[in-house]
Amino acid sequence: MLGRSVNIATDDGRVEEAPIWELMYRQSRAYHHMEQLVHAFEALAHWRDEEILYRGKVPLPSSVPASLKHAYEGVEACMAPLLQADFLSYPDGEEEDRDNAKALFASVRDLYLPEALVAYNTVLHSAGYLITRESLLKSMDLSVAIAQEDNALTGPLVRAGRMRELVKSFALSARAMLVLKGLGHKPWRTRRDREGKDPGIWEIGPQGRKRGEDADGEGEEGVVDGFEDGN
Repeated sequence: MLGRSVNIATDDGRVEEAPIWELMYRQSRAYHHMEQLVHAFEALAHWRDEEILYRGKVPLPSSVPASLKHAYEGVEACMAPLLQADFLSYPDGEEEDRDNAKALFASVRDLYLPEALVAYNTVLHSAGYLITRESLLKSMDLSVAIAQEDNALTGPLVRAGRMRELVKSFALSARAMLVLKGLGHKPWRTRRDREGKDPGIWEIGPQGRKRGEDADGEGEEGVVDGFEDGN
């Protein structure tokens, strides 16, 4: 097999080698998740370094440096795989050490995933003030993702004792949304590429209605009160 290019996701006709390819696929997939976990923590640490560097400047620059924006984008990209239900779950197989491997990856998931999720929401909260208020909406989206049983994210947080901390963090993000709105920022015109998500669903009271709309939901067309995109 050495020195031969093979796509293990397809059947190349070598039936006798199929079990070997299947084993290699499972193992490479699991360890690729380990690599993604490391990249996520690297991105989170890089964001923190850039944030400290920016906040430490006197006077504080009026515009956010590109390095901080790139660090935020890096966190977004690296955290996306961690939110998948099968992240760090060792696939079922026939190898002798299967149970030990599954237990190992489950322990790694319980140990590191809660830390990453809490840190990620902290980044979203900070980015809501520094880069774009849309990151606060992403914080609310994260709370929904964690609440969905299919994503299997709640278990590690509960077992690690970090759920209460994360819930408080979500509450701070929700409060920040209202605080920023109260500062008189211009309304956020809903972007069409948000897959139909509307920031107005997170608002409290009549300010969530469209401008010109009465209590019966009728009125002039307008934009939904909310938050602008800071980019």
